[in-house]
Formats: sequence, structure tokens, C-alpha cells
Amino acid sequence: MCVHTDHGKKGIGRSLVDYILRFTQEKNYKSCRLVASAINMDSFSLYNRSGFVPRVIYQDMVINVSADNLNPHVPGKDRVRDALVKDVAGMGDLEMELSGIKREMDYLYAIENSRNVLHASVYENDRHGIDGFMISIKHPALNMIGPCVARSQTIAIALMGRELERFSGTWALLVVPMEQRKMVEQLYGWGALNVETHLKQVWGEFQECKGIEMPSFLPETG
Repeated sequence: MCVHTDHGKKGIGRSLVDYILRFTQEKNYKSCRLVASAINMDSFSLYNRSGFVPRVIYQDMVINVSADNLNPHVPGKDRVRDALVKDVAGMGDLEMELSGIKREMDYLYAIENSRNVLHASVYENDRHGIDGFMISIKHPALNMIGPCVARSQTIAIALMGRELERFSGTWALLVVPMEQRKMVEQLYGWGALNVETHLKQVWGEFQECKGIEMPSFLPETG
């Protein structure tokens, strides 16, 4: 969320947060989650005062994508394919299992791609089930890979390798869990640079992710 600088220091941000938390409580949801800058102390203070607790640290990494980055030998990349409408239910089941939420409307929006800027990939296992998915946006305002949900770092790296193909000759931003060193080191190996740090903050109950999750900065449904 954002408040125009002409209207700062008027309590508008706090009113918005209070409204969202009232909605959360009225719907009997157990938690409310957000991802925000770790170095913007104004926003950190706003959320922390409202009861949000930092739970996961992400590092924002930018990569300039050239043909050298598009390594065809990324393990598991051959299991990654374009997501289809029929995959939406499986994508939702995977995210619910690993992270406790599902966003089927968002997955469908990315797959249908009515604005011609989104793309979604899935990692298919031996049983034709889905063990990971990744969405990306390519737009003059922002090139970003995410959100992503995957059972393992190896699967997430295979998905990253596939989605990076969209950005050949340009750049892409990724927000990666800092503790997932295999993913971080792979991105360094591809030439990625650190640009910022973000925190996943949770109000209410915290459910630790049982796999890999990467957030996005834009509403997936526009």
C-alpha cells in the first residue's frame, strides 16, 4: 500500500492497516501476512506497532539476463512446462499444503494473461502432479520473477532457470529467502546483485513454510 507524500503524517496509513486487520478479525482469519522493506523504518514502525512480527528475511536480487545465464543444464529444467488452466487446482493444493494459503484467482489471471505481460510455469513430477510453480511479469515498469511455491530449492532453481528465459537481453528482479543458500548461490553464479532486503511480517498465527516461497511486489490479479 502507499500514501501520497502530500498526505503523509495524517494517520492514513494506520487507518488502512486498522481497516485490513478489522476485516481479518471479522472473517475469523487466523493471520494476516505482508512483505515490506526492511530498511524503510517508517513502514516497519507502522506494521510493528500494529502487531506484525518479522518472520522471514528476503534478499532482493537483480540479474542482467544474457544467453550465458540461460544454462540448459539446470537440473530438473526439463520437467518445467507452461502452466495451463487445468493446473490451477493443483497449484492451489500445493500452496495450501506448504504455506497454508491458496490464490487460485491469481494463478488463473497469470495463466490467461489478458494483459500479455504475465507468464506461469509448473514443475511436473513423475506422477504428473505439481511440485512447484512460478509466475513472472515482464512490463516496462517492472520485470519480476515471483511469486513462486516449490517443494525444494532444486525445484525452485529449475523454475527460475525456465522463467529467466523470458528476460533474455534485459533484467529481472527476484526476492529470495535469505536462508535458502542453494538458491542464493545459484543466482550469484548467474551474476545476480543484491539491491535491497525485505521482511515477511505476520499478524496473528505464524505457519512456517514447508518448502520454498518467493513473493511478488504487484497484485497478481492487477
